[in-house]
Parts: sequence; structure tokens; C-alpha cells
Amino acid sequence: MFVRMLRTILITLFIGSFLQLSIPAYTQSRTHTIPGPKISVGLSFACAVDTGGTGWCWGNNSDGQLGDGTTVSRSTAVQVSGLSNIDRIHVGSAHVCAIQN
Repeated sequence: MFVRMLRTILITLFIGSFLQLSIPAYTQSRTHTIPGPKISVGLSFACAVDTGGTGWCWGNNSDGQLGDGTTVSRSTAVQVSGLSNIDRIHVGSAHVCAIQN
């Protein structure tokens, strides 16, 4: 858990000003629900949701997991095509799941 949070903090510091992210706290609320992440970091790629609900991904793209319609790896964030109004995003080993509002 600590390593995941540290990676999230480092990635947020790296791209936070570019995407103007709103990262929720990982604390439990009174209703015992934990908000989903606005950024998710995997082994070789990461994705985030900006404050406007747009998805952005960067890193390895060998399986097209960045969602930009290519298999070209990216060192800077590219917009996920075909999705809008994203609430949460989760990275898997070679895929991304997003929940829309």
C-alpha cells in the first residue's frame, strides 16, 4: 500500500501541474466508502483523470492500453479517445477500466 501511494505521489508531482489533477484522500469517510482514484499507476504505464473528466495515459502501449488508437508508447500523457465524463480510472496489467458519471 505504501509503495502504491508513493508512486501515486511521485507521478502526481510529475504531471500534476500539467493535468491539474484533483486527487481524493485515501481515507475512510463516515459512510465507510473510499473514493476511487483519479490516477492509477501500473508496472509500465499510468492513467489519470483531469478535473474535467478527461482520461490521460502514458507509458508502455504495446497492447494499445493507452486508449489513443495506436500501439506507440508515450513518454507524455495522451488523451484517451472515445470517453468523456470519466469519474474513476483503474490500470491493470495491459488494460484500463474507467467509470463514467
